[in-house]
Amino acid sequence: MAKGQQQLEAEADKARKKRVDAENKKAARKTEEQQAALADTPLTAAEKAFVVKIGAKMNNGRRTTMPSSAEILKYSQLKARMK
Repeated sequence: MAKGQQQLEAEADKARKKRVDAENKKAARKTEEQQAALADTPLTAAEKAFVVKIGAKMNNGRRTTMPSSAEILKYSQLKARMK
């Protein structure tokens, strides 16, 4: 029985999603390994200053003074290492 165009596209979409999910899981594992390797290293002075600066902005209600998403990601990674 021949498959219709919609069925072929649905199967291709499922395969693409499965491939993308596998790539994302692999990237997440790599990031976790990198963070685990850095877990015992102390923060540099610049990193400490960054954490303090962004920490002060985190709960600010003004949209113009809030940190960007990249800064929030970096902050969360450094905050985990801060002891």
